[in-house]
Amino acid sequence: MDQNERKAEYQYLEDVRAQLKKRIAELERKISGHESNIEESGYKMWDELTHVIRDFDDVASLTLYDADIAREDDDYRSALLELRNMLSLYRIPYFGRLDFVSDRDGFRERVYVGAHSFFDRETFEPYIYDWRTPIASMFYDCTVGPAQFQSPDGIERGRVALKRRFKIRDGKMVLMYDADASLHDEALGEALSENTQAKLKVIIESIQQEQNRAIRDETAGDFIIFGPAGSGKTSVGLHRFAYLLYRNRGRLTTNNFEIISRNGVFSSYISDILPELGEEDARCTVFDDIINRILPQEFTFEEYYPQAEYVLSAPQGDLRMQSIVLKGSRSFLEFMHAYFQNFTFHMPAIAYEDTILCSAQDFDKRCAEMMRERPFDVVLKHARDYTRTLLEDYFDLHKKEILNDIWRSDGDYFEDEYEEEFIRRRRDSVLNTLAEIDTRNGLALLPLYQQILADYCKKLENGKAILQLTKSALESTSLYYEDAVCISYLAVLLGNFEPNLTVRQLLIDEAQDYQAFQHAILKKVYPYATFTVLADPRQSVFPGLGLNTEEDLLALYPGCHHVSLERSYRSTAPICALASGLSGDDQIDFFDRKGPLPEVLTGATAAHLLTDLCHSGVLEDCRTVAIICSTTARTKSLFEAVSLPATLLTDPEQELPSGMVFLPAVLAKGLEFDAVVADCSDISDPRMLYLLCTRALHKLYLLCENGVPKPLKSLDERFTLRNLKSFT
Repeated sequence: MDQNERKAEYQYLEDVRAQLKKRIAELERKISGHESNIEESGYKMWDELTHVIRDFDDVASLTLYDADIAREDDDYRSALLELRNMLSLYRIPYFGRLDFVSDRDGFRERVYVGAHSFFDRETFEPYIYDWRTPIASMFYDCTVGPAQFQSPDGIERGRVALKRRFKIRDGKMVLMYDADASLHDEALGEALSENTQAKLKVIIESIQQEQNRAIRDETAGDFIIFGPAGSGKTSVGLHRFAYLLYRNRGRLTTNNFEIISRNGVFSSYISDILPELGEEDARCTVFDDIINRILPQEFTFEEYYPQAEYVLSAPQGDLRMQSIVLKGSRSFLEFMHAYFQNFTFHMPAIAYEDTILCSAQDFDKRCAEMMRERPFDVVLKHARDYTRTLLEDYFDLHKKEILNDIWRSDGDYFEDEYEEEFIRRRRDSVLNTLAEIDTRNGLALLPLYQQILADYCKKLENGKAILQLTKSALESTSLYYEDAVCISYLAVLLGNFEPNLTVRQLLIDEAQDYQAFQHAILKKVYPYATFTVLADPRQSVFPGLGLNTEEDLLALYPGCHHVSLERSYRSTAPICALASGLSGDDQIDFFDRKGPLPEVLTGATAAHLLTDLCHSGVLEDCRTVAIICSTTARTKSLFEAVSLPATLLTDPEQELPSGMVFLPAVLAKGLEFDAVVADCSDISDPRMLYLLCTRALHKLYLLCENGVPKPLKSLDERFTLRNLKSFT
């Protein structure tokens, strides 16, 4: 790149920022005017309309004023969103440029790629292309040479004549270079070396080719993304949401998108991504809240995290541990499906007093015919709807006769109470018949669950013991989590929960941590949604909880398509090398970013080792530091044993703070920190060690007060071993 080209790039940056500044000023004036208009419309409606609704004309007038205010409000929100995007562009207008020469007409189009689109509002000439536009996809997928992209008119072929990257911060050009593999790796390494915050970062400047393909994948059906820790699965999933919103503008909004999370810590960690990408934030729902909404109000239940902590400390052969494994298995889920697949309905007659609206035989036949083609829950819903419709229609058609019967009855009613008695009889007729359907078919929630479990346990050696444990647990004031999940799925099958018909795109992160029944629940709760599922079975660290292999997950989503992100970008090469050895998969590819070897510290208590480590100053250049222990109890114990300026994070609904934080492993999943100090004194599971190691970006220290754990001993060339004396 010669000096004249550099000057031209600097000038273009200044020109674009000048146009952005002009547009920002216009939007600020527009927003100020909108605020006045909305307030004025409200006052006008109050002043000009009667405060008493007298007739249809008053309602019509009110509706017109309400529509005016709604239009003003929509325009105001749209202007606010654009202003936010323009302010973001003013700081970092773009990060890349490619020149595309079309084979069709030879025209050379200069494409600057940024977070949002920006164009001349008179000529519609683009200054900046949104990273999600079809033409911008070549910036991630193509090098200089032959290229193509999917335009609205079909595939556009040509060649990339120039590909240039920029680093612009606060409107100042920090770096620019033409595409070259070595320079790109150097710049990527520099970007990855930056300290992180207590929030997940937008990655549009550093999206890699395999990540871009997953983000832009629009193949119909559910989509599973596998990848090792640090491969960017969560970022890809969220950027994919932003891409799908862009591609379906006007048809879908963020109200049609939802994210399933394990806790509020993770929800807060990802909360800035969609707003920074110019979209409104999507709803993030904690899975246990879904269970809470499904179960009848009289039920309380142990939540996920107490159960996860239990399985980490359960002794060998523990009966409840065996019960957890059984109730989370795909085998038990398939057994329950089979139970209802072969279900024979026994229906009552639908009648009011002596009038038969549908005989029991006809009702049985109707349901049996439907069961040949439809699943149990659909047939049961139809039966209930059919019952309600027949009875309510009968009451509406014979209202005059029924009111006369009420008048002739011995009931001592006032004149205005006849209508109330009519409504009560109609309601009771429906409810009584629905209750009889449940009774005849044995659809009471807890007895049915126990019956299905008893049938399943007949073939198991320890089945009687598990049944007895379950019976005792169901009699207590709070359900075990494993029972709460199974009963919730059963409740959904029985139609005791209204599904969410609004959500069209659902994102599940850390999907390997959800058991078969939990995935099945989500499918029933969100029947119209397409699922994007993010998983790394290597991180399935809680015995009996979740799914251990890719095949286990794929079996739950028949017909889905899937990809694997092969490369890890989060941690330095030495940390990745240690983690891949622990995972049992030394083929994990990782970006070769330099950094110090992980250190294993021994020779004293974890508290002593941690205190000396922090006082040594090696963590001072880290913005975020995590002290991670195996369990909540051990986390609290270590936190109380040291005197450090840190936050204790044990509540799943807390927000993730900056600085130093103590937290248990169960809350660390999905998060990343500049430095991690992992207390491995009571950990021997290589998967748990893999999880803890892969939370670290730059520095990793393992505290081992009981000596080096067995899984680490064969990897001694991948870390530095220090005892207390050599460390201090």
